[in-house]
Amino acid sequence: MKRHLLMATCTLAMVVCAKDINVSRMLTENMQSPWGIDTDAPRFSWQADSKLQDVMQTAYQIQVATSASSLLSSNDEGLLWDSGKTLSDEQLWIGYQGKQLQSNQRAYWRVRIWTNKGESEWSPVDSFSVGLLNESKWSGRWIGLEKLMPGEQTRQYSRLAARYLRHEFTLRDVPVKRATAYVAGLGYYKFYVNGQQVGLAGGVSDIHAP
Repeated sequence: MKRHLLMATCTLAMVVCAKDINVSRMLTENMQSPWGIDTDAPRFSWQADSKLQDVMQTAYQIQVATSASSLLSSNDEGLLWDSGKTLSDEQLWIGYQGKQLQSNQRAYWRVRIWTNKGESEWSPVDSFSVGLLNESKWSGRWIGLEKLMPGEQTRQYSRLAARYLRHEFTLRDVPVKRATAYVAGLGYYKFYVNGQQVGLAGGVSDIHAP
């Protein structure tokens, strides 16, 4: 009787431990929920959190899908990749190995881990989006002012005033679920929609593309 009681106690302890193991700090390409990453093979990272001592990851499982609801459903509809239970203690830069990702595609992912003291629940669902992966995907053209304005000069150190470019358009009478504007600006720029700044906050750099 004492032996059976001891086994039951150990089993209960493992169940309790599993609830004390969580996954946090989920990163895609070392960024939190990034937009417009420049690769179709992103790498995932996460952190194991626990109040227990000497917890070591022994395996992980990553799932990537076209929507958050696909991950939370019981069927495989919309599933892009399921790593299955992978025996590994790695938590950094785990490469995507699923269906081919396309330019301007948004994807959602989650991960769970196994440790020497139990397994975690599924992590919260995180997301990322793929940018335009090559020049052929760009449909826009460079715009700007091709002449100097009063007070400007192009010498060793050019001095040019900011160019303000505005374009108005009307959307068709259909609901908009998501819209992405790809803007490339050499140097410094700010992008506004309906008077509200969107995308990156601006700053001097080579090229931005929010």
